Amino acid sequence: MKIPLDDAFDCYEQSKRKVTLEPLFGYDTEKKEFVKLRDKNRNVCVVFVNSYQLCSSLIEEYLSQPSMEEHRKAFKELSKNSSNKIVSFLWYFEHIDGCRDFEMFEIKRVSKALKKWCKANNFEWTEPEVYRID
Repeated sequence: MKIPLDDAFDCYEQSKRKVTLEPLFGYDTEKKEFVKLRDKNRNVCVVFVNSYQLCSSLIEEYLSQPSMEEHRKAFKELSKNSSNKIVSFLWYFEHIDGCRDFEMFEIKRVSKALKKWCKANNFEWTEPEVYRID
């Protein structure tokens, strides 16, 4: 079975802002598409990555870079009262530089994570077109 990574990226994008401990999507092996996980379809779905946790870890990694110390401190202060770290982070960087640097960082890291997910579940994949960085 071959997974289009653009579709996997879409699932990641749709669910990364939703604070949750559980993945929200799965890959339905009968329909051959990503679907929202529900109790009735869990037996035919391969559970997708937890996008919120993945994005949170990418934010930590991004802000841990030596050149990000000033932003790390500013973001930490800004997000103290926020219930959704990802929304706060994206808002913060959108107003500074349009999130362009983080977006490219994120796409590279998410692409690796999605390929790892595919390998772990014995899926092949097609390289992304929409979420492609050369």
